[in-house]
This record gives sequence, C-alpha cells and structure tokens, in this order.
Amino acid sequence: GLGTSDERVAGYQAALQAAGLVFDPQLLVNGGSSSEPARQATAQLLALATPPTAIMAGNNLMTLGAMHALRDANIDVPGQMALVGFDDFDWADFFVPRLTLIAQPVQELGARAVNLLIERMASPKRKTHSVRLAPTLKIRNSCGCP
Repeated sequence: GLGTSDERVAGYQAALQAAGLVFDPQLLVNGGSSSEPARQATAQLLALATPPTAIMAGNNLMTLGAMHALRDANIDVPGQMALVGFDDFDWADFFVPRLTLIAQPVQELGARAVNLLIERMASPKRKTHSVRLAPTLKIRNSCGCP
C-alpha cells in the first residue's frame, strides 16, 4: 500500500494496543479510495456478526461512501455508528450530522511542495528528504463526541 496508508494502519494498531484492545483484521477493510468501493466495504462491515460501532474512512470520497451505506442500512450516525473521515472539505459542515474529519494542512503542503521543487531545480543532485506536517482533528457531530 501507500506509505501514508501503512502509517495510518500502524497508528490504528498502536492506538488499539494502548487502549488494551485486540486488533481484529475483519474490521480493517479496503475502501478503494473512492465512494462506491467504500460503500461496499462499509456494507461488508455492517454484515459482520459483530459489526463495529465506529468507522474511520481514509479520504473524503470514502467518507461519502461510508455515509451512503450507513443511510442505506438505516444506521443512525452518530447514535448507532460513529463516523470519522480523513481530509476536510468545505461542505463537510453542511452534512447532517456534520462530519468529524482529520484535516491535512493542504495549503502548507502545496507551498512546501513548490519550494522543494524550486530547490530541486536549483540543485538537482540535492539529497531528497521527507516532510511531515501535523493534521488537525475537527470534531463535529458524526463521531458522537460531546
């Protein structure tokens, strides 16, 4: 998978361990990075003998797919299922319930990328390096948080 996807899974597993919970591989499904595969993956989770009580979607399209599947199944968000997405988008506040999302600093990411490209053009043999920017959790209504 992608490095960031692998890191998210590792973070999920570490958080479970820190909370004293056991990792269940059935609860980790691939939503395909778009709406329809995410809808199908969510339906797969809902069909489990013991479905989850929370879903974390990997991007905004997957969040929409998960929300669609939950509505199809008449699952109340956040009453019966907490939903958190990754990637904030301007219209997240217009959903009912308002979507809890992890927002990446996209403008800063873009500015950093341009600066790195300019530096690379000036010094093509310059050593590559990774840049990490901290995301922000935007707690709204879909997580059921107070």
